[in-house]
Amino acid sequence: MTDWPSRKFHRFRFAAGCIRAQLACAPPMVASRLVFDCSPVRMLFGLPVNGRRVRFDETAFYEFLGAKIVSVRSVIDTAGVAAQLPRADD
Repeated sequence: MTDWPSRKFHRFRFAAGCIRAQLACAPPMVASRLVFDCSPVRMLFGLPVNGRRVRFDETAFYEFLGAKIVSVRSVIDTAGVAAQLPRADD
């Protein structure tokens, strides 16, 4: 599971992007807030972003067993991403 972020975002091929992170922890859990400011080339969360610049936050909770991540849960406001895109009737 430790390669989860690279698997998830490799296919988006960010044209340009910035990721900032904030962390909080109470072992064995680590919570993070990731801030993405990027221009995915194609689809993002099933939305046709197609190179448009979007900004979104992801809140992720990682559970560790020793030095390994054993569980990842995350929340992303996909409606917030959709609101940044032009509507089909525009």
